[in-house]
Amino acid sequence: MHIAVLLYGRINRYKYFFEHIVNSIGNHTFDIFLSSDNPSKEDIDGFIKLYNPTSYIIEPVTYTSDLAKYKLHREETNIHNMTCHFVNLKRVFSLLETHIDSTYTHYDIILSQRIDNVYKSTFNFIIPAINTIYIPKGFDFIQNAVNDNVAYGDMNSMKIYMNIYDNIHAIIRSGMSVIHPESLTYANIVFNNLNIVRVDVTFLIEMWSKWEELKYINDIINLPDAKLLELDSICGFTTLHFLTTNSTLTLTSFSKISPQVYSLIQKKFIDRYSFIAGNTLFNFTYLVLSSPSITFDIIYIDEPDTYNLKEYLVSSRKLANKDTIIILNNVLNNSEYKREWNIAPTNAWNDAIAEGILVETSHIDYTIGRGMAWGKYVFHDKS
Repeated sequence: MHIAVLLYGRINRYKYFFEHIVNSIGNHTFDIFLSSDNPSKEDIDGFIKLYNPTSYIIEPVTYTSDLAKYKLHREETNIHNMTCHFVNLKRVFSLLETHIDSTYTHYDIILSQRIDNVYKSTFNFIIPAINTIYIPKGFDFIQNAVNDNVAYGDMNSMKIYMNIYDNIHAIIRSGMSVIHPESLTYANIVFNNLNIVRVDVTFLIEMWSKWEELKYINDIINLPDAKLLELDSICGFTTLHFLTTNSTLTLTSFSKISPQVYSLIQKKFIDRYSFIAGNTLFNFTYLVLSSPSITFDIIYIDEPDTYNLKEYLVSSRKLANKDTIIILNNVLNNSEYKREWNIAPTNAWNDAIAEGILVETSHIDYTIGRGMAWGKYVFHDKS
């Protein structure tokens, strides 16, 4: 079958997910379309080179719908991000329509998905029935909602699905949904009399993939009254995992999270969470130099800039003792799984071992491009 793959949203981590997307499609032929609103030039160029999209739009999202005027919305809903999501759906489908009109290309399946899905199996595609949307099982987080990460169907059904932005006000006024992306996605399908078929394909969005990966170190995290230092967590996933896994853990985080995520974490874990914003390397270095008496039980280095890796590993020893556990993300030993973003962490980790800075306790090669290692620092004296 010939498949149109419609990708949308942020592409800053495009390299991590390309193989997952391709492998999930199996032996079918496909064309890629993209709508993204705020990538860097480096990410745009890299995405185009790797994904070779048939058509793409890279422009800021603009919209006129004022969804904030509706009072019924869930607390976690970021209305601007949700609206941008729906606009990107509409824009990428428009690209597909333009391409079909100009080339007369036929697609058996229209597949819409986030770019950050981690697949554990392939799609078992069938020719879609009319008026039907096919959605993988799982990730329905609230009642009367459906996961909005992946969906496929024929051209007519997916046109309705992808143009949810045009139906939002009618759906809300009908009382079928509150302001919430998954609720509105489900309501849009029902509102337009489409059927939903749940299909078996195993996938995790990056957040939940990382959550599964972090389970391998739950025993480490569950130290009573542990003090944990977190460096360069990007989205707050690890922060949430650590704080929810260990109810007595206190966490100091030098991270790159959004104000919205910070606000949610701070509100829930106000007594156990300290967040230091700004330049991570600068602030971390200041902590090391200004607080020589501070030590942590666990130090987790998530996704730092490549050139900071060795400095983090060496400097972190000054905040550790002989029992401190040091964890470095993206260390991979399996050559079949290893990708370019694993090279620097793996080399830095192995160099630190070779130089007698630390000893490895264990590691996990989780999946393509994903793994971590942990160990303890070596102290030859008290300096």
